[in-house]
Amino acid sequence: MTATFLESPAFPGCPAYGFVSDPEYSVSVTRTASGYEKRNQNWRYPLQRMIVTIGPRNRADIEIVHAFYHAVRGRTVAFRVKDWTDYKTGSVDETPTATDQPLIAIPGGSDFQLVKRYQFGIDQDGDPVYQDRPIYKPVTGTVVLSGAGTVDYATGRVTGGAGGTWGGEFDLPMRFDSGFPVEIENWKIHSVQFALQEIRVRSVAA
Repeated sequence: MTATFLESPAFPGCPAYGFVSDPEYSVSVTRTASGYEKRNQNWRYPLQRMIVTIGPRNRADIEIVHAFYHAVRGRTVAFRVKDWTDYKTGSVDETPTATDQPLIAIPGGSDFQLVKRYQFGIDQDGDPVYQDRPIYKPVTGTVVLSGAGTVDYATGRVTGGAGGTWGGEFDLPMRFDSGFPVEIENWKIHSVQFALQEIRVRSVAA
């Protein structure tokens, strides 16, 4: 087996599982002797980390994910994961629309990348404060475009269009980042807790 990414099926998660979802930025903070700080953002984009808990006494779900863990050989093969805190172009309580988010031109060609823009307020120069997050794993069949174009659901690229905006749902490319320590109680499967880590996807848009 030489696969490094599993497009389908996605991680067999459901809202009944317990999730802790944590976006991680790499920022170096240097403090001078007088107490002033210099902050340097090392990564252009964050990476998501999740702690997942299944149980107690949820044997059927644990067995399903246990089989998935072995199928992808632990940390070896990455896969799609839905982050239930952030998986739509708008609010998780709203239906996505074609005007939710921008398409960003990919340098050196005519294609565009799906992104989600997080914007809040303005800086001291009056410019908007925002972060664009490339969306590489849109959910098949959910993307709507404001203009023409074809969506590659494995990369988040739009070809054959002239830009514009989009809406839809998306997954994160992640892998297991721990073992799968199943707790046994009274000779029965009781619970398990493990970690998932987003992986960086290579793209000219990044």
